[in-house]
Amino acid sequence: MTALRGALGLLRRVCSTLTGATGFAVVAIVLVAAVFAPWIATTDPDKLDVMNRFAAPSAAHWLGTDHLGRDLYSRLVHGSTVAINALIQQKGAVTGLLTTDGFEDTLEIGRHKRSRLYELLLQPETPAFLAPRR
Repeated sequence: MTALRGALGLLRRVCSTLTGATGFAVVAIVLVAAVFAPWIATTDPDKLDVMNRFAAPSAAHWLGTDHLGRDLYSRLVHGSTVAINALIQQKGAVTGLLTTDGFEDTLEIGRHKRSRLYELLLQPETPAFLAPRR
């Protein structure tokens, strides 16, 4: 009973401000969409309809369609399910770390390991990862 009372107190404090209430409403909408995704989605999220590419919002496609004619509302609803599953399984941080793992290497390759990066007249340098000529 104490945990429930503490959770309700926290919810009351969060919803006492406009930003807190707005954030809570967004999270609640995403949770409801994730739970009821198979029933509230209007079409199959992966169904291609190339003839209706980039269609504007209409009764058939509430948020319009993408470049392949897929319904954006259905993709949003089913995407919330994937996001909530990752959150529940605590896989989001691991996924984020895996997708940004090579970012530092990309930056180093893009800079070519140049010590004088912003110099206009660059002299040729031997990159550190290559062996010097004999």
